[in-house]
Amino acid sequence: MKTSTKNLVRTDNANVDYSSHLLDMRTNEFRQTDIKSVTRKDIIGLKRKGWLFNWLIHLKDGIEVKQLIFKDDGAMQGLVAFEELTAAKTFFVHLVESAPHNRGTVKLYDGAGSHLFAYVAKRAADKGYNIIYFDTKTLLMPYYSKKLGAQQIGRSKRMYVDGDAFVKLIKKFYGGNNNEKP
Repeated sequence: MKTSTKNLVRTDNANVDYSSHLLDMRTNEFRQTDIKSVTRKDIIGLKRKGWLFNWLIHLKDGIEVKQLIFKDDGAMQGLVAFEELTAAKTFFVHLVESAPHNRGTVKLYDGAGSHLFAYVAKRAADKGYNIIYFDTKTLLMPYYSKKLGAQQIGRSKRMYVDGDAFVKLIKKFYGGNNNEKP
């Protein structure tokens, strides 16, 4: 199902409500999304299709791997690997990757990576946590600061999202209803 955004003013898409949708950059319409678990079959051969990472190494105990798909055709738009750290009351994001057609300046759909981070934040909030962590490349730190409101920990490559940025990220992709289960 597509929803029109013709009345929205788009600059950096910061004020667009992506609630369970991705923005089609060609038509300026939203496509409904869903998150589902990944099987080995889903991720075998992704590197040959232009994906950057070997997702098979993340299919192990304690790490969840989820895929962002379109509800209408099931097409994979991104992947996230994460684990709950109960002692620290948080989730750690091991890896996030947008599908090859959703990367860079000529992407087909906007919001895949941020949507996956929002999913992990929503899962954390459902557990009563208010923070998520991840490691990143130094060059991507400004991007994650702008897109997610992430903060760097000291001089490390570790970043976190908490406080207002955490709540804003969840609301952007899941609306104001924090009782809805992802």
